[in-house]
This record gives sequence, C-alpha cells and structure tokens, in this order.
Amino acid sequence: MNLAKLAMDASRRKQGQRARKNNKRVRRGTILAPPISIEAKFRVSIQRLVRQMHRETIEAVRQLYAHPAVTEVMAMDGAKRDAKAEAKALIDTLNAKFANLFDSHALNLSSGLAAKVSKVSDKALKGSLKEASAGLTIKNVDIDKGTHKIIEESVDESVDLIKTIPKKYMAYVKEEVNNSLTKSKGIGALIKSLDDIKGVSERRAAMIARDQTRKTYSDMNIKRSSNAGVKKGEWVHSGGSDAPRETHIEFDGQTFDLDKGLYDADAWGKGVGAWVLPAELPNCRCTFIPVIDLDEEE
Repeated sequence: MNLAKLAMDASRRKQGQRARKNNKRVRRGTILAPPISIEAKFRVSIQRLVRQMHRETIEAVRQLYAHPAVTEVMAMDGAKRDAKAEAKALIDTLNAKFANLFDSHALNLSSGLAAKVSKVSDKALKGSLKEASAGLTIKNVDIDKGTHKIIEESVDESVDLIKTIPKKYMAYVKEEVNNSLTKSKGIGALIKSLDDIKGVSERRAAMIARDQTRKTYSDMNIKRSSNAGVKKGEWVHSGGSDAPRETHIEFDGQTFDLDKGLYDADAWGKGVGAWVLPAELPNCRCTFIPVIDLDEEE
C-alpha cells in the first residue's frame, strides 16, 4: 500500500468535498450510518446458537471417548475400525441435530433483521433527505415502492448463510475427530482443536451479521432514495476494517449514480473488476450520503 499516494489522494478528495459543500447547487443529506445495535443483536443471536452447538458437541465427544471401542484405540491400533464407526454414527447424528437447530431459528432471525433494518432505514433516509432538500419542494411519492423485494431477498440470503454455519462447523469436527482417532490422540488435544473451530464459527457468524445488516440497509436506502427522485450519492468509506480495500479508500467522497455505483477494478480480487455500490461486496462497511444536484435536475 503506497501511503504517500493514499495521503495525496485523500487530500484531493477533501478538497473536492469542500468544493461540493460550498456549491449551493449541490445539496447533501446526512450520512446514512449503519444500525450498529441491530447488527450486534443479530450477531449475538447467531453466536448463541454456535455456542449451544459447541457445548453439545463437546459433551457428545466426551461420551464418545468413554465408549469401549474408542478407549481401546488409545491402547491398540486394532480397534480403529470399530471406533471410527462409532465416530461416524455420532457425526451423522450431530449433523442432523444442528441442521435442524439452525433451520428452526434462521427464518425468524432473518425476518426480524430485515424488518428492523427497514424501519431504521425509513427514518434515517427521510431525515437525510429533509436535510438535502431544505427549501425545496419534494414530490409526494411512495418511497417504499419495491422495498418488499429487497426484504425478501435479504431474508432468503440470510437464511442460506446461517444454515452454512453448522455444515462448516461439523465438517471441521469430523476431520478433527477422525484425525484424533487415526493418530490415537487424547481427548484433551481434540477439545482444544474443537475450541479453535468454535472460534472460526463465531467469527463467521459475526461476518454474516455485519454483511447482511449493512447490505440490507444500503440496498433499502438506495431504493428509497431513487424512489424519492434522488439520483446521486456520495461514497463514505468507513475505515473500520483492519484490511480496507484501497479502491474503496479512493472512493471516499466521490459522487456516484445510485443505479450504477463506482467501478472497482479489484472487486473480486486478482484484478477482477465490477461496478459496485456501498456495502455490496463481502466485508464492505461503506455507506453513502444522498446528493441532490440542482443543475442535473433542471
């Protein structure tokens, strides 16, 4: 990362932002800050399921290692076949159990997230547009037109992502259990490995909560802004990531079309580019400010 170039680019962006702020023909709303509290509650709810899954897995594994066939493995290699059969039966049972656990909560959690985000978006967007349109006459339009589709897509995507958590967790558990039996490791080493897997699953839950909350919020705000006749937005880079995209740092302060976004030359890595909107890409924490350009409206 070229820090000197980034600093120079940032300085130019700040100059451009000041020029736009001083241009009375360009009206800017307030920043549409993502609903952090909603994201946190969603994250905690998913992680609670992860912790329940992990507790029950540890308990089941302890019982497995108390089974005579597994106990023999620790002393002699000849019993490995019976031990692995017992382990496979346990893994199959846990797979079905945890799939049902996450399935039974995924829809309610996802529907609740979409409904809460939609409510916050409605209030925040109206406040932002009020700031941008001060002294102007705004047409009385239905800004919620088409938002039901965004809610449906958000719920479907969130449900699918939540359901991947037990699948990935149990795939790792299966690998670690088999590895433990093959190498005749003790249960202490296995539980340490499973604790590491729990951490991976909790971080994945946090990523899902963050991405789904922010993507839904951004999509809602863009749709409602467009419905209100707003065509432009000003990109706001969050700066909250440990590994920010250089392209998104450069986007900060740039004006973009709400129906198009900005071109990210490395959107999907390895030079694969795409036109993107704030919070569209995985781990993107960016948002935007609604912009009304009176010269373009005439």
